[in-house]
Amino acid sequence: MHLRATAVTMATVLGTYGCALLIGHKAGLHVDSIVQCVVIASAFGRIQRVLDRTDRLLACAVLPCAAAGGTELTTLSQRHPQVGDVAFVLAMAGSIWLRRFGLRATRVGTLVALPLVTVLVVPGGTEAVGGHERTGWAAVMALVAVAWGMLLMWVAQRIGFVRRPPAADVVTAAGPARGGMPAGTRMALQMAAALAAAFTAGRMLWPDHWAWVVLTAFLVCSGARSRADVLVKGCGERSARRSARRWRGRSPDRSDPGRTPWWC
Repeated sequence: MHLRATAVTMATVLGTYGCALLIGHKAGLHVDSIVQCVVIASAFGRIQRVLDRTDRLLACAVLPCAAAGGTELTTLSQRHPQVGDVAFVLAMAGSIWLRRFGLRATRVGTLVALPLVTVLVVPGGTEAVGGHERTGWAAVMALVAVAWGMLLMWVAQRIGFVRRPPAADVVTAAGPARGGMPAGTRMALQMAAALAAAFTAGRMLWPDHWAWVVLTAFLVCSGARSRADVLVKGCGERSARRSARRWRGRSPDRSDPGRTPWWC
């Protein structure tokens, strides 16, 4: 069943990519808008396996707004890095804090976090379409990704290719907290502290690659069940960074403006 769900996710990514290329060509969008759309489609394709019908309807409203906010956050980070860093930390911590309000709110928080991750993944650049018009196109692109995901998942479920997930209100709820700070609040504070430290270290020590540090902190801290899980994720991210550096060492010199950018 996991292989079938992966096939649906890949179909979502391919369909979204085709539409994004068409929209980008007609609207004169820069390539980073297309990359953002594909990243959102890939992430949404994975998490929608557990989303019920209500969650998918919420995604139609949440993801476009979050994508527009992520685009504005990218612009803010380029113009005012310190303010953008604080806004990113607060937004990401807020999406995790929503978990204290139940499973439905947890899924909404996950949807909000998806476009925020693209702020770190998608490289900044000079867009052919600027200002708030680019923000509007980001919302449209996210809606295209949601539409492809919903359509293909609905077809896959109708023909029995994948199973329908249980509704959020019938999933077994977690037991009551044993006292003290709620788990959602504690995880939000932990993520905020980790991201703040990552931004500080990245800006000071690796100003050209600060996003790698922040992305690593997010991936290691998100969903870690124990200290051992954090250690395993940290070692995995370290190996991934080493592989990336080796690949970049073999890639063409990006200092030459005549060459194609590394992220194209």
